[in-house]
Amino acid sequence: MIATMLAFSATGVWAQTGGDECDVADVITISGFDTYAIAMDSTTATSGSDPVPVIPCGAFIGIFNQDIWFSFVPDADGAIDVTTCDPTSWDTDLALYDGSAGCAALLELNCSGDAPGNAACQIFYSEFENPTAVFAGVTYYLRVGGWNAVAAGVGTMNMNFYAVGAEICDDGADNDADGLIDCFDPDCAGIPPCGAEAGQCDDGVDNDADGTTDCFDVDCIGDPACFEGDAATCTDGVDNDADGATDCADLDCSGIGLCGPEICDDGFDNDGDGLIDCFDVADCLGTPACPAAGNDECIVAVDIPIAGPGTYTVLMDSTTATLGADPLPGIACAVGGAFDNDIWFSFTPDQDMSAEIHTCDATSWDTDLLVYEDAFNDCTTMTEIACNGDAGILTGCQAYYSHVQLVGVTAGVNYKIRVGSWAAGASGAGQLTINLVAVGPEICDDGIDNDLDGLIDCLDPDCSGFPNCFEGDSVTCSDGIDNDGDGATDCADADCSGIGLCGPEICDDGFDNDGDGLVDCLDIADCLGTPACPISDGDECSIALEVFDGANAIDTNPYTSSADISNAGLCPATFFGVNDMDGWYLYTATADAFYEIHTCDPAGFDSDLLIYDFTAAGGDCANIQGNEIACNGDSTVLLGPCQAFYSHVEVPLVAGNQYLIRVGAWAGGGGGTGTLSIVATLCPPVLGLGFTSDCVSGDVTLNWTAGTYDAIEILRDQVLIDTLGGGDTTYTDPGLAAGNYFYQVQGVCAGNLGASATTSANVASYGGESDVIFGVEGVDQIDSVAALQAALDANGIIYVTTSQGPADWGCLGSTGIARVWMMSGTWPNDYRITDADGTALAAAVENGTSVYFEAADHWGYFHIVTGYDNYDGVDQSAVVDGDDSFLSMNGADSGFGLDTSDLSGTAYNQAAAAIDYTDQINVLAGTAGPNAALIWTDAVQGYGTGIFYATDAPYGNTISQSWEFGGFGGDQVDLAARYIAALGGGGPVGALFGRGDCNADGGFNIADTIFLLAALFSGGPAGPCLDACDANGDGSVNIADAIFSLASLFSGGPPPSDPAPTDCGVDGDDSDTLDCANFPPCP
Repeated sequence: MIATMLAFSATGVWAQTGGDECDVADVITISGFDTYAIAMDSTTATSGSDPVPVIPCGAFIGIFNQDIWFSFVPDADGAIDVTTCDPTSWDTDLALYDGSAGCAALLELNCSGDAPGNAACQIFYSEFENPTAVFAGVTYYLRVGGWNAVAAGVGTMNMNFYAVGAEICDDGADNDADGLIDCFDPDCAGIPPCGAEAGQCDDGVDNDADGTTDCFDVDCIGDPACFEGDAATCTDGVDNDADGATDCADLDCSGIGLCGPEICDDGFDNDGDGLIDCFDVADCLGTPACPAAGNDECIVAVDIPIAGPGTYTVLMDSTTATLGADPLPGIACAVGGAFDNDIWFSFTPDQDMSAEIHTCDATSWDTDLLVYEDAFNDCTTMTEIACNGDAGILTGCQAYYSHVQLVGVTAGVNYKIRVGSWAAGASGAGQLTINLVAVGPEICDDGIDNDLDGLIDCLDPDCSGFPNCFEGDSVTCSDGIDNDGDGATDCADADCSGIGLCGPEICDDGFDNDGDGLVDCLDIADCLGTPACPISDGDECSIALEVFDGANAIDTNPYTSSADISNAGLCPATFFGVNDMDGWYLYTATADAFYEIHTCDPAGFDSDLLIYDFTAAGGDCANIQGNEIACNGDSTVLLGPCQAFYSHVEVPLVAGNQYLIRVGAWAGGGGGTGTLSIVATLCPPVLGLGFTSDCVSGDVTLNWTAGTYDAIEILRDQVLIDTLGGGDTTYTDPGLAAGNYFYQVQGVCAGNLGASATTSANVASYGGESDVIFGVEGVDQIDSVAALQAALDANGIIYVTTSQGPADWGCLGSTGIARVWMMSGTWPNDYRITDADGTALAAAVENGTSVYFEAADHWGYFHIVTGYDNYDGVDQSAVVDGDDSFLSMNGADSGFGLDTSDLSGTAYNQAAAAIDYTDQINVLAGTAGPNAALIWTDAVQGYGTGIFYATDAPYGNTISQSWEFGGFGGDQVDLAARYIAALGGGGPVGALFGRGDCNADGGFNIADTIFLLAALFSGGPAGPCLDACDANGDGSVNIADAIFSLASLFSGGPPPSDPAPTDCGVDGDDSDTLDCANFPPCP
């Protein structure tokens, strides 16, 4: 049963009512173990002053915008799981606190920014990675906020409260909420099925919790269940002996049962090359079971008999064709492709005609089309005369068809038609159509180019003087047709001068009398100001309306389009539009200051904005051209609320000078009402803000361009943390925990705040982890970083994640790093490495660190050449930028220790569906040894998408992959395990720390004991490294550690075991559940 919690407000609906701060949190009443669905509404909440959690929060913790609070008191000891998954909800942050000491002394217990992607949820939701133990009678607080400054909304949060019991060792659940499941939990040691793997090699369980299961565990070598070599095991589709090869691909099956040379009609892959029957082109093409196409080459082209004008059709079938040796077209060929698997046709006209040839057929495939003149009808001397890849003229066709027209053909001359596939490896069947039309004299009123000179009816000089081609009376001068084909219509034609309605513009008859293309009041030069077209104040520069500081209501509905040119050269990348129905406004500056001038108004229209220095123009509208000082089409800099498309400029103005502000509609006819705001910024904005973060100390250093200020304020996560002198240009925020921090730097001038400069800084402190993840991908449909983190967690790998690039994160040269995971993402939100990044990655490989590099467009789209190219195993000269066709993959055995061949046929979930553009890559070993090979290819077209480079010592190995790990449709934990083994470098080494140094200050003294006792009994912080607080090394932290430390310091007791307090080492026995999230004294 779902227990739905509802707190009713005056409206009868539970919105965010009184839960805007911790001390007025909405109460969730707990009544036993159950799942509680909790309504959330943060749309009217404010952002509190509570800091963002400093404990590890998984992926992408945000700023807790407009946060709301809930409290609950369990009525029994148990554990909770909490999620904000709700497809109608917003991008959330989530945190859990122990509130025993009240809202002023909250203790962080768990938190989450973005959870792994789930199709049943909103794109970005929060969910605790692990269960959290809770205790009866203790008050807890749940805090839900928005990820960024505009994130707020309505949704449902679910909390599952359940009993904690003894671990059940075969149910796949963490029953005792210790973060360890089944055989990975020490509680299951020796309890079936947990124990030795040998003797249990077919139960699907990792019995000894070593990360390998059944026959993939070396303990099962020789077990009867792990045998492959008889008729049954060589045809069951299973890699029985776990050697990476299945059925006939396994050498153990050679000559056994169906395994041997390919049989082309038995539905089985007899030779183990991954291709079955006729798909095994090398072995089967041309056999009785797999006949080749009859018109596969020019010399055997299918002849199409011609008998005068008419339409001729013939069947096309390239499914058994091969790629011939004929070259790609040498003439222009719109959207031409690969001409793969091409087939040939031939025809000889019996009279001179015009030919139209196309492959339009709704059931057909994406084709290329090339027409040759074959002078001797023997394929030896052919001239290309027409070509097309994709066309868009005909209807009722497949999405991409080919079409040529107006091809003149001569009686008795032979012509060849070559039809190929646009995409490499593609083929299909459909209908080829030839339309032949006889050539004759031009008929001047049938809409057809009868003589094939490219000119139709009256536009053809042959029709000069023809009765149909006359313009010069009241009828032909007002019918909207260029009757005489001279390029001018109606009154714009000199032949119509003074005839009928043609003459001076009449401003209210709905006709273009003077032939200038403008009708009635749109003909401003002739009609503006006439009784039919009265002018409104503000419609032109000469009658500009005066506006003032603050918000000015505007209405451009009565305005016409000014004749003044809109010179938007100052804002080329802001989507400046047509500036239609523009209004003119005159402003006199009241201060020497930067001004923000904008049209932000939720009820406003899509605007263009142009500012002129009217004083510099001498106060004369005739001189404004060239005195433009700012412009904008569309802006996104204001927090709003604004209309979807508004305009905004920031420009310095001089007190007492006059400025013209011109506001028009982005689209024709799009004017309306709105607001023109003019705000003086009495303190200039901070410019050039950047940051660096120290991967050892956790320091974040901000720097910016010098300005003129009385003081400078520094805010972290919207909380003021320091005030500096006005001339300062740098600030260091020391010793931060791992995470993302939002900084604002703003100047203060005579008590006025300037516009803030903002940046988001990532802190990723290195503590001896074996792996580093560069989580630099942008937001798309796959969270590949989160997927990799989950897979590494499942494989027991300890890692640090940073959103900085390799060149900016300063610890890449650390000797303890075994593997680097470069997660670059997919266009258009991918990360493009710099030359410095490439140099840093190359140096890592040269120092023995292995690198996994995933990027959909790094190699094929504006590739930046760096030193890392020498180690990625990719032939940069043969890269294809790719298309959207990569939807499934086949694996391959590299021959150098990484085999993915058993994963063939795995689906790929695209990160940017419809525009994925997966790079197609080929192998080329660099200077680190010769052993590079493909490990992934497209399952349909066969192009490469993954390469393993097994380098020579002392280099690190590399994997290059043009798709995202998170999109892999198979077992991602298994795939990560294979990559980990191939990249080498060993497993996790654990964090570096000194035992006994509980407060992590680099020493061992009475302060450590006081710190530990406060954490245990007085609500003090737990310390960044629990291993360091385990002074007696028994795998737990309690009063015994304090007694041990005091004895060691003052009573001659033994010192803490390795690593010693002032050393930096790893835990020699890391079988306990204690963690070391961060230990600043150790790099």
